[in-house]
Amino acid sequence: AEIRARKMTDTQKSVAQRTAKLPRVTVFVEGSASPLYAAGPGSFVDDLIRIAGGVNVVKGTTPYPQFSKEALLVANPAHY
Repeated sequence: AEIRARKMTDTQKSVAQRTAKLPRVTVFVEGSASPLYAAGPGSFVDDLIRIAGGVNVVKGTTPYPQFSKEALLVANPAHY
């Protein structure tokens, strides 16, 4: 398990280094369509977005908040 964990950490660092100088894009990841739920701060998906150099448009206090379609339009993510 230690070897696997070390490999995963090394991969994470490698991705972060390769994306460090790329422009930051805004991202929205849908968890469910009806009702609309999104990957928010503190979620695994939010971590992946950040590590890959993106910016999650979902703000708040829960990892998978319910999100309105109106809020999605206002957030205007580059990638959905």
